[in-house]
Amino acid sequence: MSPFLLPFKNRVRRTLFRIIVIALGALIVGILVNQFHNKGIRWNILLLSLPELSGTSEWTTVSTDSAFFLFLQQEACFIDIRHGDEFEIDRIPGSISLPFFDYFKNSDLMDERDRESAYILYDFQRHSKSVRLVAKQLVKDGFRHIYVMQGGYIEWLDRKYPVEGGDR
Repeated sequence: MSPFLLPFKNRVRRTLFRIIVIALGALIVGILVNQFHNKGIRWNILLLSLPELSGTSEWTTVSTDSAFFLFLQQEACFIDIRHGDEFEIDRIPGSISLPFFDYFKNSDLMDERDRESAYILYDFQRHSKSVRLVAKQLVKDGFRHIYVMQGGYIEWLDRKYPVEGGDR
């Protein structure tokens, strides 16, 4: 090896080592700040977004039409995970507000609810990942009959099913 390249290789190694140490330090500081900041994403949300090892879930998706049938039969409680301001504007009649981030900051919001009752979760959008994360956590918390409305609130509105609040 050329004696001229040896000092250059050592400088490159030291520089790469410094970059890796700084990057790892920044990552650790970022994670800590995120955990303690009041608007940070908590560990339980981050871990829920990882795929299940078993590949199975214990909640079920239902179509908007099936959800409407259950609404008419009064066989399920609807849970709106949208932000509280959106819930105040309009919602499915009789639904309860359980905003996504509020639930993960204070998971005992559902403690007084019957774990054997049927709950249909919805967000505004179709196929919302937030709804699936809340459903997954509710199942982990011992709720046995959790359903996710596939079409979201937007499909409920498109089908002109009943809503309360707002100017509809």
